[in-house]
Amino acid sequence: MNEKEILNTIKKFVEGDLDIMSFEKICKENADFRNYVKDYKNYFLKQNNYNLLDFLDKTSWKNADIQLEIQIIFHNFLTKNNIDHCYSDYYYNNSQKNVIELPSWLCDNAITYAEENIVEKAPENLNKTQRKKWIKEQIKKTFPYQKRPPSWVQGTEGWPQDKNGKFLTFMRQFDDGEMTVYLFINEDTNEIVTIQEYF
Repeated sequence: MNEKEILNTIKKFVEGDLDIMSFEKICKENADFRNYVKDYKNYFLKQNNYNLLDFLDKTSWKNADIQLEIQIIFHNFLTKNNIDHCYSDYYYNNSQKNVIELPSWLCDNAITYAEENIVEKAPENLNKTQRKKWIKEQIKKTFPYQKRPPSWVQGTEGWPQDKNGKFLTFMRQFDDGEMTVYLFINEDTNEIVTIQEYF
């Protein structure tokens, strides 16, 4: 890709004419694109030491909030390069919809699953109140916990699943030095699974 093609690709994504999964493929696999954008700095990249490529490679592309961040990053990229463009509100609206409906105790893989398999599949004949109630009930069934839900330090390790993809039941958590330990149980086999996250 030459410079004109790269900027046009970014513009199409920001304006909503290139879908997120196609843009992800380009960001991760096209060497010309990666070399062109690699030195760009943005405040969203702080946790990745302001390394755009590291962010693009490791972030959760299916997360609605992350999709909005990616759009903002490349919107700012176009602005910095004096490229005239419009700004699709699709990712903002999608992010706001899920922020309202998804509880804060879901970790990264749980959010992705809930967005794709619960929120997006909510019955269309429900009003807003009924929809929220339905989603809340489905989330509690899908991500069970014994007394209270987990309080994730980062949420990047993921809610464990059994071999069939069923999410395990959260039991409890405790701190051990600079580490938080989360205990889950497979209700079918009584197997205990441990997840660890560092502060």
